[in-house]
Amino acid sequence: MSRAWRHSCRPGKMSWICKLLLQVQLLFYVVGGQDLLPGIRGHEFESEITDIQWLGPERKIVLVSTMLGRLHKSENGGKDWADVTNSIAKHLVVARISLSPANASTVVIISMRLEVYASTDAARSWHLIESGQGVRLSFMFHPTKPSWALI
Repeated sequence: MSRAWRHSCRPGKMSWICKLLLQVQLLFYVVGGQDLLPGIRGHEFESEITDIQWLGPERKIVLVSTMLGRLHKSENGGKDWADVTNSIAKHLVVARISLSPANASTVVIISMRLEVYASTDAARSWHLIESGQGVRLSFMFHPTKPSWALI
């Protein structure tokens, strides 16, 4: 880690990018640690990871978005991965993943076209809930009501 990162990623003063970097490091440790954790295989994504979310009541479903706007899903805690981008929408380019703090099975994806796709069953099915004007990348769930959000 460079000196600049060490300086800005101090405990107690961690920015969102530092937290993301720690999540990425954790994912690579879990997914890539074949010798440390038998039965878990590594996976190489097509580009850098931009977001990671653990879903479902037991947090075994993992969604990863990449710099190229692809969405990858693991249903077994990171052992196996599938690119599920085109199963949600034909020309989907993922900009952001947002998980509800009130319900670990409720998640939205905001596309680069400012379309919002939602799942309430831990990413098993998706539906378009909003698109076009008024949608921003700063989508935010209500902390206690899983169906409420600011778009």
